[in-house]
Amino acid sequence: MTQFQNHSVNFTNIYQLVNNNFLDEAINLLDGIKPFKNPRFVTIIIDFLCKINYLQPSYKKKNRFIYLQVLTKHFLVQSTHLEQFTDLIQQINLCNFGQKILKIIPDFKINKLKNQEHIFNEVCKYSTLPVFLFWYNKTKSYGWTHLNTPKYKETLLIYIFANNDDRVYKYVFKNFDKIETYVDNIAQDILISIQSDKRSIKHQLRRIKFISQFTDLSKIINSIIIYSNNFTFIKNIMKYYYNKPLDLNIKDGTQNILITDHIVNVLENFNMLKEFYDLLKTSLEKNIFVFSIFTIHNTINNFNIIPCPETSKYIKNNSIIFKSFNLCINSLIIYDSLCYNKDSIINYDCISKIIKIFSQEDIINYIGIYGTDMCLNIFIPYVKYFPVQDIQLSYVLMNKNIKYNKILFYLRKFIRRKCSERKMKNHIRIQPILRELRALKPNNTKPVFNRGTDKYHLDKQKFNNVPPYHLYPNQIHNMNYQIFIKEKSDGTLVKRINSRLVYPNIIFDEEIKAEYIEDLDLYLVFDIDLKMSIQDRYSYLRNLHSNTRNFVNKGRTIKDRINRERENLKLFLQEDYESVRWYPKANFYFKFIDTDLHNWIVNIVNDIDKDLNKWLCNDGPVQNDGLIITPLTGKREIKVKPKNLMTIDLIYKDNSWFDRDDYCYDDIIMNKNNHKFDNNTIWRLYPEDNLYIPKETRFDKTRPNPRNVVSNLINLYKITYQIEIPEEIYYNKKPFDNNFIWLKIIQDNAKNIKYQLKNHNFISNILDLGCGKGKILEYFRNYQSYYGIDYDSNVLISAFNKYPNNINRFNYINLSDEWNSTRNKWCDIDFDKKYQNLFAINSLMHFCTDTFWEQLDKISQSNSIFTFNLVNDKGHTKHTFDKSYLYIKDDYVHYYFEQVHNKELKEKYISKENIQEYLDKYNWSIIDTHTSNNSNLTDYYTWYTVKRI
Repeated sequence: MTQFQNHSVNFTNIYQLVNNNFLDEAINLLDGIKPFKNPRFVTIIIDFLCKINYLQPSYKKKNRFIYLQVLTKHFLVQSTHLEQFTDLIQQINLCNFGQKILKIIPDFKINKLKNQEHIFNEVCKYSTLPVFLFWYNKTKSYGWTHLNTPKYKETLLIYIFANNDDRVYKYVFKNFDKIETYVDNIAQDILISIQSDKRSIKHQLRRIKFISQFTDLSKIINSIIIYSNNFTFIKNIMKYYYNKPLDLNIKDGTQNILITDHIVNVLENFNMLKEFYDLLKTSLEKNIFVFSIFTIHNTINNFNIIPCPETSKYIKNNSIIFKSFNLCINSLIIYDSLCYNKDSIINYDCISKIIKIFSQEDIINYIGIYGTDMCLNIFIPYVKYFPVQDIQLSYVLMNKNIKYNKILFYLRKFIRRKCSERKMKNHIRIQPILRELRALKPNNTKPVFNRGTDKYHLDKQKFNNVPPYHLYPNQIHNMNYQIFIKEKSDGTLVKRINSRLVYPNIIFDEEIKAEYIEDLDLYLVFDIDLKMSIQDRYSYLRNLHSNTRNFVNKGRTIKDRINRERENLKLFLQEDYESVRWYPKANFYFKFIDTDLHNWIVNIVNDIDKDLNKWLCNDGPVQNDGLIITPLTGKREIKVKPKNLMTIDLIYKDNSWFDRDDYCYDDIIMNKNNHKFDNNTIWRLYPEDNLYIPKETRFDKTRPNPRNVVSNLINLYKITYQIEIPEEIYYNKKPFDNNFIWLKIIQDNAKNIKYQLKNHNFISNILDLGCGKGKILEYFRNYQSYYGIDYDSNVLISAFNKYPNNINRFNYINLSDEWNSTRNKWCDIDFDKKYQNLFAINSLMHFCTDTFWEQLDKISQSNSIFTFNLVNDKGHTKHTFDKSYLYIKDDYVHYYFEQVHNKELKEKYISKENIQEYLDKYNWSIIDTHTSNNSNLTDYYTWYTVKRI
């Protein structure tokens, strides 16, 4: 392109560039010449402004900054074209960092602007805080006294809450004297400003919470609801500000309408209707809500009318109810092709339910008003017989059909009652069987029960928001089930896509799980709340997207498959889009984890192969920080992260580093990069040689990690994950086959446990020492937390898979030695936390040492209850059963259970005298002992429940 000189610029070419939308080229040419004075070039400036209006939208029109900066340079020499200059100023006010341009404009030019008050009002509504401060300081020099008047302060409040920059209203409330006193007068107008379709629900609720400090929002909850079309918003408003019955009537122009009509129109499906119905507190509100469902959807689904005097009283004073009902019935007759047989509308399913909203008197009054209407017959069967001569009604009621309808009504009523009784009997008789069959678990006793039911598997695999946990040592050896593996992107986890301009075009009505990659404007969607299996939900998402619908990944190894998926994603990222885009994240299916995959995952965690981890985390189109393993059985997801990315989030305050529980970590923190830390900021810290380096501020987090999470990550970082399968302490030779003898032993042992639990008055926090597979949890229903400790990682992994609830924790600890000195422990024991309920079932003999009792003393408290069992002196006589045996010899218990062990085992024998010595030494007193008399193995164990003095 020809280079233009300052003294001879071809402005025709520049104008053509603008006209053809080549703004960058035109701006570069204008930026290279001196400011022009000829008024005939004002037109090109205006054309620039018009073109900029149609550019890709961005936050506060940030993409216009460079254009406006160049245009301002040319306008600085203009002095006569105030109208065009005003347009330019308004564009600068809307631009992010606009204050930088405003500061270079001489004051005398700004002071010449017309409508400065209008400009300031627009700034309050649309500009960022720095631009607002620029103009607010200008107003001080103008001496505008009206800014301090109550009327203007009210107007200002409405404007600042319309502004998308939260800093503006926060600044006003902090620096404007007594501004909060005006909120109550104009609360409704402020709410209209806040409830903008362009503002996310989260930000709307945040602002409403802010103004709730200064006014009682429960008084205007109707206004809040009526200006929203989002169920999540309405539900949150009801949750916090619905503390008295709704005003059911609202004004819509000159007409009264029901607020429930608006709500029903907002709610999109039956589940939402049911959820809102449950929020309502009074029978009147529920009845009118059901009535609105009927008038809008012509059905009430499974809702019922609740008889109450408040409903009858409300109906008498509101003709809108009858009018709405009349219109609804007429539409049913017309659109359901019932107009040729009006009486057939009587059999419409929900009529018999909705009619209960009207009293007998209401119905008679209704017939009197709408007696000649075509929907009259709908009421006849639902009223008692009234002599015609006693009631002054329309001529329709004088027809003999009234008496016939009465007879028909009682006949129908009798038949319906009989049918209902039969259905109820069948329901009572069959429903328990159907419920049991639907939830049938897999069972090997019969071939037909091997798989279990589809409902059982769907319930196990249903959509959830439980976060994944870090892979534990040796856990991968136990994954003998089908899994998905996917890349773990370093993005923000979201449940909704807020933007309506999504590419490819889609609206997710259901809740989703996605990672938002801000730099790419990309949502990587990996799950959706549908009643499907995990595999079906994945296939559903992939089929929604044009770039993945027909994509077949033929990679042989997982690395090859990931590379092919990355190439497909890169092709999609090259396509044009408007606002944001979405892509269904790839999962890679494995029937089980074979040796090669197992070794590959272990190498990733141990961070041995730097090239492998660089490829995984940095070489793709999206930054990753590991993998996610999704068990297709519905078990909790697992994070696989390289050790160098096992980061912790701590808060820096008062010159120290703390977790959520205010535990200090200054001794392991090193400021290697010489960062300056602001007080009360949360940082992501990276491990390096057992120290942690703060590198990034976590703006997306409001709280640091809790102590147990930090401890877990610090300890996992120190462990070298093994490729070899560890030796199992609790070795299962073959699948356990419960014959009659063992079934009796299991049942009697369960009775012994339940008998001892009566000594635990309130089960709150539980410490299970030698927990095995956590079977004791089967005996608890309501408890606050459970902590299971064992020295066999295999049974701990089994327990973790069986009880994945967040309130259940498991740890790998050698209980016979110093607990926190255990090599490869998963987490440090927090001795600051005390436990009230302690158990050591079939385990105390493995770790009954002075060291154990000393640490038990640290983690228990006064009145703590400890239950355990030990082999008693009956074992001196050998007990044999079913090729199994148990006996005491040379202070050891020798035992072999044929269905469990592959060789004889032995453990230390602890006599009653031995245990009494420990109890006396460490201040425990026996409150109960129990030995059963079942004539089987359970008789050889004595149960103790002791209490800490």
